[in-house]
Amino acid sequence: MQDYKPFSIKAFLLGKPLSTSQASHERLEIKQALAIFSSDAISSVAYATEEILLVFLAISALAVGFMALPAIGIAVSALLFIVVLSYRQTCIAYPDGGGAYTVAKENLSKDMGLLAAAALLIDYILTASVSITAGVAAISSVFPNVSWDTGFIFSQRVALGFLFLVLIAWVNLGGIRESARIFVYPTYLFIVLCLVLIITGFVKWILSPPSLPHAVEMAVASASVTPFILFRAFSSGCTALTGVEAISNGTSVFKKPEGKNAAMTLTLMGIILVTLFLGITSLAYLYRAVPTHDQTLISQLGGLVFGHGSLLYYALQAGTMMILLLAANTAYADFPRLASLLAKDKFFPKQFGNLGDRLVFSNGILMLTIFSGLLIFMVGGNPHDLIPLYAVGVFLSFTLSQAGMVVYAKRHKESGATTAKNWLMHAVMSAIGATATGAVFLVMTITKFHVPGKIEGAWMVLAALPVLILIFKGIHRHYEQTDRQLKLPETFHPVPFTHTAILLVPVIHRGIPRAILYAQSIDPSARAVHVAVNPDESDQLVAEWERLGLGRDADCGMKLIILPSPDRSLIRPIIDYLEEVDCEKHNDLITVIVPELVEARWWHGLLHNQTGHFLRFVLGMRRGIVVTNIPYHLDVE
Repeated sequence: MQDYKPFSIKAFLLGKPLSTSQASHERLEIKQALAIFSSDAISSVAYATEEILLVFLAISALAVGFMALPAIGIAVSALLFIVVLSYRQTCIAYPDGGGAYTVAKENLSKDMGLLAAAALLIDYILTASVSITAGVAAISSVFPNVSWDTGFIFSQRVALGFLFLVLIAWVNLGGIRESARIFVYPTYLFIVLCLVLIITGFVKWILSPPSLPHAVEMAVASASVTPFILFRAFSSGCTALTGVEAISNGTSVFKKPEGKNAAMTLTLMGIILVTLFLGITSLAYLYRAVPTHDQTLISQLGGLVFGHGSLLYYALQAGTMMILLLAANTAYADFPRLASLLAKDKFFPKQFGNLGDRLVFSNGILMLTIFSGLLIFMVGGNPHDLIPLYAVGVFLSFTLSQAGMVVYAKRHKESGATTAKNWLMHAVMSAIGATATGAVFLVMTITKFHVPGKIEGAWMVLAALPVLILIFKGIHRHYEQTDRQLKLPETFHPVPFTHTAILLVPVIHRGIPRAILYAQSIDPSARAVHVAVNPDESDQLVAEWERLGLGRDADCGMKLIILPSPDRSLIRPIIDYLEEVDCEKHNDLITVIVPELVEARWWHGLLHNQTGHFLRFVLGMRRGIVVTNIPYHLDVE
């Protein structure tokens, strides 16, 4: 038998399949993991401060907004510090990963774990959508003279979003190390450029303080700034924390020791994130930079500090665009992994727990791409329509995870585990984190429940959570019922069964005699059946059948039965005939044999009908019927 090595489009696009033994070599070092798992959190500094100012800008209270900006920035940074400390414990306590889902499931309850998982899945879809649309918006800010309403980039932002989404999915399908090699440079480039922006901005302000824009100097709040507005601004700024949990979810892909390396990566990310967020917030306050309809805040700061049209300005915008687009990679790193954990626990389809050719969870990557693409299409590629939905789910998962770590510390206080040495300190730290993030979750839920001018409010996320949990439980119930029905009893005795073989004959070709012999080998009284969809062609087939000696008296003959089909239906006459055979024979099984041509080229199949596939699908759903195909391979000429 000749070895058959068909051309594989998948191998051409993604690379050769990796063996399971290579999984250990696919693990990440700290510098790679920082780029893979931190791009979402670090990229949020590009729009977190802007979202704070937009709240005040919407009510013409920008002057008050600038007064409150430093306090809000410090509050967000303090919360970030608390969350990072708490998640460090999670990384060490759960080196196999899983994050909030695993922590809540094992320490609170199964339902709390499912709630955390639902919140995270929603957040990851939003992460990919927001990052891609924000990246496209950053591209448009490079061209301030092009109207955002009529410019080319604006009109094509959905198409560009789809393009970038597909590119990131393609890179991730190629393997985790391949994505790390590609994404590590843009992440560090953005960090360096932001540091240069912050340092240059401070030095320039000290040496030559700029005159504040007249519009800002004269700004007067036309509406009273209530605590509700301040809380909304704070909750908008808390988008800077999104992505912090990603490292704890993916601890298992770190090189050993996994927990220690993940905790170190999380610490580095927290330091970088606080530095960049406070730096950009301070520059926005000092320069009174205001985001406009056609320029983002970071574009405004780049123009004020470096000068519009300068090389550093364009480099900053390019770096911002790349980090925002690649921030979606955090979702691609964690969504498939969380889906695989749910699949392992039978709360998600089992296909999502299977590693693909490149040792990544390919089905999860594809599902994330589809849902994120739908969101981008629904909002027309506008990131500001998605941000009100953003971060609600992640703060819920923060709260559940840290509440679970309180229980974890208490349960392990008598053990010799690392987290149990100072269990009270760890418990108090996690309790503070759970209280703080829980309060922020409530603030976000209330202030973003309905956002005027946006497509929808945070209620959409809250409404989706119970729906997802019901889906999880429905999937789990199905798998439990299936396992119960498939489980063998302690003692069993196989009972012999009888069956009848029926060969379907659509046309007569070289593969039919071989199919006849196969049918007779499993049932000497097998019969051939032809559905007379076209009476004239059926008469010709009967004549050809007898002429070739395929009847019962031939060496490889078989009785041919013609089934009339006045309405030209193919399936109904076959099903009716199978029911007649079942009543006649009272056999346990009926084997339906379908001859099938196998073309020499994959695209040749597009030139033939797919009746055989359809028959196998329909008949295979019926109880007591076994469908098998007899292939006849065509040669290349």
